[in-house]
Amino acid sequence: MLAIWMMLCALPARADVDESTYEAVGAVRGERERQRFRVQFMRELEAERRRAEIEAAEVARIRAEAQTREAARPYPERLTEQRCTLCHPAENYTSKHHTWLYWRLVVARMVWLNEAPIAEGSQAVIAAHLAEVYPARGEEIVIEYGLPAIALAMLSGAAWAGRRFWKGRK
Repeated sequence: MLAIWMMLCALPARADVDESTYEAVGAVRGERERQRFRVQFMRELEAERRRAEIEAAEVARIRAEAQTREAARPYPERLTEQRCTLCHPAENYTSKHHTWLYWRLVVARMVWLNEAPIAEGSQAVIAAHLAEVYPARGEEIVIEYGLPAIALAMLSGAAWAGRRFWKGRK
């Protein structure tokens, strides 16, 4: 078996291919034609380089315009977008309406519980911006200021009653 394998490997490979099919049709035949193709290639290369430069200049112009528009936006708006959209989409806060106090609590909750990277000074700026742009409406104001007031009154009453209870036991 090994002998047959060696004999088959030793045979020259032959194919029935006509060499004329490998002749390049339309090949460059002379130096003048070769020079003409070089010149045409260099023109196309230069045109492509110019197109790339124009495209790069356009991209740079668009980026510069975007940076100018971004810098023209008010600082609180940019700060709020930078910090709040790190963790969630803007729709999380653009669809809500709260009082300044509630926005302040929301920002504090994000910092304390979610470890949002918001500096202490920036928290008040963000809360003020959100309260200005997305202010609470009538019933929300009553709920957000009324419920804590009621809860505080109930706690005060419970504390007073507890004190009276403990004093009466003595």
